[in-house]
Amino acid sequence: MGAPEPDRPTNARHVTLAYLCGLTLVLYLDRMCIGKAAPFIQDELGLADWQMGFVHAAFMLAYGLFEVVTGHWGDRFGSRRVLIRIVVWWSVFTALTGAAAGFAALLLVRFLFGAGEAGALPNVSRVIDHWFPPDARGRVRGLVHTPALVGGMVAPLATAYLIELLGWRWVFAVFGALGVVWAVLFSRWFRDSPAAHPAVNAAERALIGPPPTRAPAGRLPVRAILASRNVWLLSGVLASGSCCVYLMFAWYPTYLEKVRGVSNVESGWWNSLIMFGGAAGCLAGGWFADLARRRVPNPRWTFPVVGGPAFALAAGAMALGAAAGAVEWKSAFLALACFGIHCHAGSWWGANSAMSAPHTAAVFGVINSFGVLSAAVAQVAFGSVPREQWDAAFLVSAGLLVVGALCWLSVDVRRPVFPVEPSEVPG
Repeated sequence: MGAPEPDRPTNARHVTLAYLCGLTLVLYLDRMCIGKAAPFIQDELGLADWQMGFVHAAFMLAYGLFEVVTGHWGDRFGSRRVLIRIVVWWSVFTALTGAAAGFAALLLVRFLFGAGEAGALPNVSRVIDHWFPPDARGRVRGLVHTPALVGGMVAPLATAYLIELLGWRWVFAVFGALGVVWAVLFSRWFRDSPAAHPAVNAAERALIGPPPTRAPAGRLPVRAILASRNVWLLSGVLASGSCCVYLMFAWYPTYLEKVRGVSNVESGWWNSLIMFGGAAGCLAGGWFADLARRRVPNPRWTFPVVGGPAFALAAGAMALGAAAGAVEWKSAFLALACFGIHCHAGSWWGANSAMSAPHTAAVFGVINSFGVLSAAVAQVAFGSVPREQWDAAFLVSAGLLVVGALCWLSVDVRRPVFPVEPSEVPG
């Protein structure tokens, strides 16, 4: 009589993946809708471009300031409670954006909205490391980041049509309600460890593998993080990419409507094309990241071999977009640039995880903070530039992407942020 066949792995990790995809979808819906609503907000509240630049920057400033703290909370206390609080907080302030009566109120609400969203992606990265086997994490990261760009793709169109139907204020209430629904459902399903989830059998636990090293309780080792060359290089990557991405996300609808005379709905379609490029880049980048992990024998190049060329492609496309005269060609080139910028995402997440254990979420937060804080400065700078010079800003962005490509080629994850002491190596 033969031995019984082992149980087939359950699929609880796929349900967790669906929840993470839902989170990033709602995150970008709520984050991106203000870009499309901005012309209407400016007209009703009487805001100049420089004031709207500060409104966009307020979100990024708070996001950068609070991301490290909330990422560290996930490492110490688990991602479940942290993510639930994050989503509920940002959803409330998404809805309150529609209640703003002037510049000061809008500035405050967007700052608190950014504080709420901070830490979401670092904790998502931590969940992936705990719920998926190492050889699938590149694809999973690409899949999780893709709905974010789908959300960004849907946001301009949905916002445009909802504005026509309800007015810009109610748009934020509608989008804010989606996050609350997600938080309620997620709280009932998710557990920080697959071993603690009743829907995970032994075969699925074996497939996922042992959990990563838990971050020790206590202070975040900031000195070690800031002393890491890789942290600064990956921060340069995100700083250059974020400046360019948020220029397109926050200002391109206003550029189309106020500079090129495009209608509300038509500008929503063109902005959605750019976001479609980003979504396609996330999917392709996740696949390339796993392919590089399998095929590139030297770990020195596993991640830069994808990230460097992706940013070089984005730089070339951004330069062509700066030179293009027709709205159709400019939008197409910017979509290609968005593809390149987001194609690196799976490799960037993988590089962060490979070098930053046991403080993966916290290091993610530190690096991402540099990116969004740089983008905040870029928002203020762009809002201060006369509209007739906005085309030149796209060329400056192409130069920033070249810098990002060079940073990528210098990353070496063989140098971890927290080197293992000899006493910690099993022998």
